[in-house]
Amino acid sequence: MNNYPIMSEEAAWNICMNMLDRDCPLPLIKELEDYRQDFKSVFEKIRIEHAHIVSKYYRTADKEPIVNPLNLEHYARLMYYFSRRLYLKNVNKLILDQLFLSIRTRFSIDMFYEFDLKEYFIPHHAFGTILGRAEYNTHLVVTQNCTIGGNRGKYPKIGKGVILRPGSIILGNCRIGHNVHVAAGALIVDKDIPDNSIVFGRVPNLDIKENTADNMSIFFD
Repeated sequence: MNNYPIMSEEAAWNICMNMLDRDCPLPLIKELEDYRQDFKSVFEKIRIEHAHIVSKYYRTADKEPIVNPLNLEHYARLMYYFSRRLYLKNVNKLILDQLFLSIRTRFSIDMFYEFDLKEYFIPHHAFGTILGRAEYNTHLVVTQNCTIGGNRGKYPKIGKGVILRPGSIILGNCRIGHNVHVAAGALIVDKDIPDNSIVFGRVPNLDIKENTADNMSIFFD
Protein backbone atom coordinates (compact mmCIF):
# COMPACT_ATOMS: atom_id res chain seq x y z
CA MET A 1 0.00 0.00 0.00
CA ASN A 2 2.82 2.41 0.89
CA ASN A 3 6.29 2.45 2.38
CA TYR A 4 5.90 5.08 5.10
CA PRO A 5 7.76 4.25 8.31
CA ILE A 6 5.86 3.94 11.57
CA MET A 7 6.38 7.32 13.25
CA SER A 8 6.71 7.66 17.00
CA GLU A 9 4.71 10.13 19.06
CA GLU A 10 7.90 12.05 19.80
CA ALA A 11 8.73 12.39 16.09
CA ALA A 12 5.16 13.50 15.33
CA TRP A 13 5.30 16.05 18.17
CA ASN A 14 8.56 17.52 16.88
CA ILE A 15 7.24 17.81 13.32
CA CYS A 16 4.01 19.44 14.51
CA MET A 17 5.89 21.91 16.68
CA ASN A 18 8.16 22.87 13.76
CA MET A 19 5.13 23.41 11.54
CA LEU A 20 3.33 25.47 14.18
CA ASP A 21 6.45 27.53 14.79
CA ARG A 22 6.38 28.56 11.13
CA ASP A 23 2.63 29.16 10.95
CA CYS A 24 1.81 31.03 14.14
CA PRO A 25 2.39 34.78 14.62
CA LEU A 26 2.68 34.59 18.43
CA PRO A 27 5.09 32.53 20.58
CA LEU A 28 3.43 29.17 21.12
CA ILE A 29 5.78 26.20 21.39
CA LYS A 30 6.93 26.77 24.98
CA GLU A 31 3.33 27.08 26.18
CA LEU A 32 2.30 23.89 24.39
CA GLU A 33 4.91 21.92 26.34
CA ASP A 34 2.52 22.10 29.29
CA TYR A 35 0.03 20.06 27.23
CA ARG A 36 2.35 17.37 25.95
CA GLN A 37 0.37 14.65 27.71
CA ASP A 38 -2.78 15.82 25.93
CA PHE A 39 -0.97 15.53 22.61
CA LYS A 40 0.15 12.02 23.52
CA SER A 41 -3.45 11.04 24.26
CA VAL A 42 -4.62 12.49 20.94
CA PHE A 43 -1.82 10.75 19.05
CA GLU A 44 -2.80 7.40 20.57
CA LYS A 45 -6.49 7.96 19.81
CA ILE A 46 -5.69 8.71 16.16
CA ARG A 47 -3.28 5.79 15.93
CA ILE A 48 -6.04 3.43 17.09
CA GLU A 49 -8.51 4.91 14.60
CA HIS A 50 -6.06 4.69 11.70
CA ALA A 51 -5.76 0.95 12.27
CA HIS A 52 -9.40 0.70 11.09
CA ILE A 53 -9.26 3.14 8.17
CA VAL A 54 -8.65 1.38 4.86
CA SER A 55 -7.97 4.57 2.91
CA LYS A 56 -4.47 4.80 1.45
CA TYR A 57 -1.70 6.17 3.69
CA TYR A 58 -3.50 5.48 6.98
CA ARG A 59 -2.04 2.04 7.63
CA THR A 60 0.47 -0.43 6.25
CA ALA A 61 -0.34 -3.58 4.32
CA ASP A 62 -0.07 -5.41 7.65
CA LYS A 63 -2.67 -3.02 9.16
CA GLU A 64 -0.13 -1.22 11.31
CA PRO A 65 -1.50 2.31 11.81
CA ILE A 66 0.41 5.29 10.44
CA VAL A 67 0.21 8.75 12.00
CA ASN A 68 2.27 11.03 9.80
CA PRO A 69 1.82 14.82 10.24
CA LEU A 70 3.59 15.36 6.91
CA ASN A 71 0.37 13.98 5.43
CA LEU A 72 -1.93 16.99 5.78
CA GLU A 73 -4.99 14.86 6.46
CA HIS A 74 -3.19 13.42 9.46
CA TYR A 75 -1.93 16.86 10.50
CA ALA A 76 -5.43 18.32 10.34
CA ARG A 77 -6.79 15.47 12.45
CA LEU A 78 -3.99 15.82 15.02
CA MET A 79 -4.37 19.58 15.35
CA TYR A 80 -8.17 19.51 15.41
CA TYR A 81 -8.46 16.86 18.13
CA PHE A 82 -5.60 18.47 20.05
CA SER A 83 -7.25 21.90 19.92
CA ARG A 84 -10.64 20.39 20.80
CA ARG A 85 -9.16 18.67 23.84
CA LEU A 86 -7.49 21.91 24.98
CA TYR A 87 -10.71 23.87 24.37
CA LEU A 88 -12.56 21.51 26.73
CA LYS A 89 -9.87 22.28 29.32
CA ASN A 90 -10.46 26.04 28.90
CA VAL A 91 -6.97 26.70 27.57
CA ASN A 92 -6.14 30.27 26.51
CA LYS A 93 -8.00 31.10 23.31
CA LEU A 94 -4.87 32.62 21.76
CA ILE A 95 -3.34 29.13 21.78
CA LEU A 96 -6.46 27.52 20.33
CA ASP A 97 -6.82 30.12 17.59
CA GLN A 98 -3.25 29.55 16.44
CA LEU A 99 -3.81 25.79 16.17
CA PHE A 100 -6.93 26.55 14.14
CA LEU A 101 -4.95 29.01 12.02
CA SER A 102 -2.35 26.37 11.22
CA ILE A 103 -5.00 23.87 10.07
CA ARG A 104 -6.59 26.46 7.78
CA THR A 105 -3.25 27.72 6.46
CA ARG A 106 -1.86 24.31 5.54
CA PHE A 107 -4.99 22.37 4.53
CA SER A 108 -7.52 25.07 3.60
CA ILE A 109 -10.14 23.37 5.78
CA ASP A 110 -12.31 24.95 8.44
CA MET A 111 -12.42 22.60 11.48
CA PHE A 112 -13.17 24.86 14.43
CA TYR A 113 -12.35 23.55 17.89
CA GLU A 114 -15.72 24.65 19.34
CA PHE A 115 -17.55 22.20 17.05
CA ASP A 116 -17.58 18.58 18.15
CA LEU A 117 -16.40 16.37 15.30
CA LYS A 118 -16.73 12.79 16.50
CA GLU A 119 -14.49 9.74 16.23
CA TYR A 120 -13.32 8.36 12.89
CA PHE A 121 -13.74 11.63 11.02
CA ILE A 122 -11.84 11.62 7.71
CA PRO A 123 -11.03 14.81 5.74
CA HIS A 124 -10.37 12.93 2.49
CA HIS A 125 -8.55 15.37 0.14
CA ALA A 126 -10.83 17.95 1.81
CA PHE A 127 -9.25 21.18 0.59
CA GLY A 128 -11.68 24.09 0.62
CA THR A 129 -14.13 22.38 2.99
CA ILE A 130 -16.01 24.23 5.75
CA LEU A 131 -17.42 22.28 8.68
CA GLY A 132 -19.59 24.75 10.54
CA ARG A 133 -21.94 24.50 13.45
CA ALA A 134 -23.86 21.22 13.37
CA GLU A 135 -24.59 18.11 15.40
CA TYR A 136 -22.05 15.60 14.08
CA ASN A 137 -21.88 11.84 14.37
CA THR A 138 -19.09 9.27 13.99
CA HIS A 139 -17.51 7.98 10.77
CA LEU A 140 -18.09 11.16 8.76
CA VAL A 141 -16.11 11.40 5.52
CA VAL A 142 -15.84 14.74 3.69
CA THR A 143 -14.03 15.50 0.45
CA GLN A 144 -13.02 18.73 -1.26
CA ASN A 145 -15.13 21.92 -1.31
CA CYS A 146 -17.89 20.61 0.97
CA THR A 147 -19.89 22.84 3.32
CA ILE A 148 -21.93 22.08 6.42
CA GLY A 149 -23.50 25.04 8.18
CA GLY A 150 -26.48 27.10 9.22
CA ASN A 151 -29.45 28.75 7.55
CA ARG A 152 -31.58 31.30 9.38
CA GLY A 153 -30.23 30.23 12.73
CA LYS A 154 -30.89 26.51 12.23
CA TYR A 155 -28.20 23.85 11.88
CA PRO A 156 -27.95 20.30 10.51
CA LYS A 157 -27.87 17.01 12.36
CA ILE A 158 -25.57 14.54 10.66
CA GLY A 159 -26.01 10.76 11.03
CA LYS A 160 -23.42 8.03 11.38
CA GLY A 161 -21.45 6.88 8.35
CA VAL A 162 -22.27 9.85 6.10
CA ILE A 163 -20.13 10.58 3.03
CA LEU A 164 -20.01 14.01 1.35
CA ARG A 165 -18.64 14.00 -2.17
CA PRO A 166 -16.91 17.02 -3.78
CA GLY A 167 -18.85 20.27 -3.80
CA SER A 168 -21.76 19.00 -1.73
CA ILE A 169 -23.51 21.38 0.68
CA ILE A 170 -25.75 20.80 3.72
CA LEU A 171 -27.35 23.87 5.30
CA GLY A 172 -29.95 24.68 7.89
CA ASN A 173 -32.66 22.62 9.54
CA CYS A 174 -31.69 19.22 8.11
CA ARG A 175 -31.57 15.76 9.58
CA ILE A 176 -29.20 13.69 7.48
CA GLY A 177 -29.81 10.03 8.32
CA HIS A 178 -27.32 7.24 8.92
CA ASN A 179 -25.49 5.72 5.95
CA VAL A 180 -26.33 8.61 3.63
CA HIS A 181 -24.18 9.28 0.55
CA VAL A 182 -24.37 12.90 -0.66
CA ALA A 183 -23.39 13.05 -4.32
CA ALA A 184 -21.00 15.56 -5.85
CA GLY A 185 -22.55 19.00 -6.20
CA ALA A 186 -25.69 18.19 -4.19
CA LEU A 187 -27.30 21.06 -2.26
CA ILE A 188 -29.50 20.20 0.73
CA VAL A 189 -31.20 23.09 2.57
CA ASP A 190 -33.77 22.62 5.35
CA LYS A 191 -34.53 19.09 4.18
CA ASP A 192 -34.52 15.77 6.04
CA ILE A 193 -32.86 12.82 4.33
CA PRO A 194 -33.82 9.30 5.47
CA ASP A 195 -31.33 6.63 6.49
CA ASN A 196 -29.68 4.59 3.73
CA SER A 197 -30.09 7.15 0.98
CA ILE A 198 -28.08 8.56 -1.93
CA VAL A 199 -28.83 12.22 -2.62
CA PHE A 200 -28.42 13.87 -6.03
CA GLY A 201 -29.35 17.33 -7.29
CA ARG A 202 -30.11 20.60 -5.59
CA VAL A 203 -33.11 21.88 -3.66
CA PRO A 204 -35.94 22.05 -4.57
CA ASN A 205 -35.16 19.32 -7.11
CA LEU A 206 -33.46 16.68 -4.99
CA ASP A 207 -33.39 13.12 -6.26
CA ILE A 208 -33.23 10.69 -3.32
CA LYS A 209 -32.53 7.03 -4.03
CA GLU A 210 -32.00 4.01 -1.83
CA ASN A 211 -28.42 3.36 -0.78
CA THR A 212 -28.00 -0.41 -0.78
CA ALA A 213 -24.29 -0.16 0.04
CA ASP A 214 -22.69 0.10 3.47
CA ASN A 215 -20.83 3.42 3.51
CA MET A 216 -18.72 2.25 6.42
CA SER A 217 -17.19 -0.56 4.37
CA ILE A 218 -15.78 1.96 1.86
CA PHE A 219 -13.43 3.61 4.34
CA PHE A 220 -13.46 1.47 7.50
CA ASP A 221 -13.22 -2.14 8.61
